[in-house]
Formats: sequence, C-alpha cells, structure tokens
Amino acid sequence: MFNVKYPFSWNKFKMKNILITGATGYIGSSFIKACHAEYNIFAVTRKTSDISEIKGLCNIILINNIKLCFENNKIDIVLHLATNYQKFTQPKDYQVLIYDNISYGIKILEIMKIHGCKNIINISTYAQYGLGTEKYSPVNFYASTKQAFFDLLQYFGEKELFSVINLVCYDVYGTGDKRKKIFNILNDAIKKGKNEFIMTESEQIIHLLHISDVIEGLRVAINLCLKEKYVNETFFLSNDSIKLKMAVLLFLKLAKSTLKINFGGMEYPPETIMRPYYGKKLPDWECKISLEEGLRNTYNL
Repeated sequence: MFNVKYPFSWNKFKMKNILITGATGYIGSSFIKACHAEYNIFAVTRKTSDISEIKGLCNIILINNIKLCFENNKIDIVLHLATNYQKFTQPKDYQVLIYDNISYGIKILEIMKIHGCKNIINISTYAQYGLGTEKYSPVNFYASTKQAFFDLLQYFGEKELFSVINLVCYDVYGTGDKRKKIFNILNDAIKKGKNEFIMTESEQIIHLLHISDVIEGLRVAINLCLKEKYVNETFFLSNDSIKLKMAVLLFLKLAKSTLKINFGGMEYPPETIMRPYYGKKLPDWECKISLEEGLRNTYNL
C-alpha cells in the first residue's frame, strides 16, 4: 500500500478511482477492507471519524476536501453510502437529517457534474416502502429523506444523463459489525447469562444479508455502472425471506443456548413493516451466504 499524503494523483494507475462517502460505516469500511486491492479508493471522512479500520488501505479525504479531490484526481464513480439513520426522529432533528441525507448528497452531485464524473451508486432503504408494495410510503422521517434524495438522483439521471444505480438494502449483518442489531443483542444476552429476553410476536418477514453478499453486490453494481453507457435503475439486494421469530430460534439453536424468548412480551413498534417489498433483483448477482452459514461464521457457532 502506498504511503502518500493528500493531495495525490492516482491517474497513472489503471485501477478505477472510486470515491466513497460513509467510508467509516459498517458497509463502507467492510467494502474498503475487502476491495482496496481492486480499486483506488478515496474515503471521505470527518475530522472526528475513527479511521483505524481503513487507515493505510485507501486515501483519506476530509469532507471539506471533496472538491479538491475531484480537482486532483479523475474520479470514475462515487459510492454514496453515507446516511444519518434515526429510527425515531424529533422535530429538532429534522434539519440535521435533511442536511446529512439530502443536502450533502446534492453537494457531491454538483461537484461530480462540474468535473465530468457521471457515475454514482446510492444505497436506499426498504423503509421507503412501508406498505410492503412498490408504492412509496415512508415508515419514518429518515425514510422520507432517503426518498427525497432518490427523487433528486432521478433528476440527475434523466436530465443530466448521470448513470445512477440505486440499491435497496435490507438488514445487514456479519463479522466486525458493532451495531446494536438483533443477533448482536442476543449474543450479548447469552454471554451475560440472562435467563429471559423479551420480544414482540416477531411474525414480521425479514431479509438478512451477510456483509460479503452486500460487498459483492456493490462490485456487480460498479461493473454495471461503468460498463453501460447509461443506466438509471433501482435494484434490490435480498436473501431468502424468513420470519424474525424463526431467525431468532435458529440463532439460539446454533448457539446451543437455553435463553428463553418471551415472544409477545412487548408490542410491535408503529414503524414495523410486516411484509417488506422486494423489487427488481440486481442482474448477475446472487446471495451466496445462507443465514445459517452466515451466523456460524460471524459468531463462531
């Protein structure tokens, strides 16, 4: 790996130059660790970001230097992974989410247009389809900001002739995920020796994607975006559907745990999607990691 200081031009190398927002998030950092030898990666971070997992694997770009990065390097494609996720939003948080999930992305699109980069891959959320159909119906304010940016992407795709691939992701899990997701919470409860765990009836259908399948999806999307002269599509990344209850019971079985789950001990949150919508699958991509295999590998079960 090159030991360089910014600014630095990668143009003499044949690998594609990729700028990634949300580079220190779970998907972003996992992609960089897996793909740093395939692409010249420019990772956008904040001064306060923890870059320990990606340092030395890519070129670190402070958020205020994005324009300078485009001026000094021919960026081939942008992976827009940055997002400010808040399940429950108070009115005082509206402006922050509007800036992080909409305005920030628009600034990047403006810079891309100026410097002739017209390829972008964006991550959306199934929470934009709260009714479980293709009709837009946000389950929370966060989902509405993601839809707003999606609509603006459509403008850049149709009127500015950007190649846009919008990937709708479901629940992601895997090695190195430190977020408070269901399997991490269950694993922590088991380690602490808890006797009971309270949940809803957990009859909702979920799609659980192992991080390696998400990374492969991004690879496929990159190739499609760069190969086609023009593309403006939304694709879905999904594993086989399973009820949350069955996923939890599978985890306990693999962990050989006697933890008692009190299904129905709490009410469903109002934003619960019981039957998520699943649309057009990303071409040339298949989910390869089954839930059982993914859980075994992730938690050494």
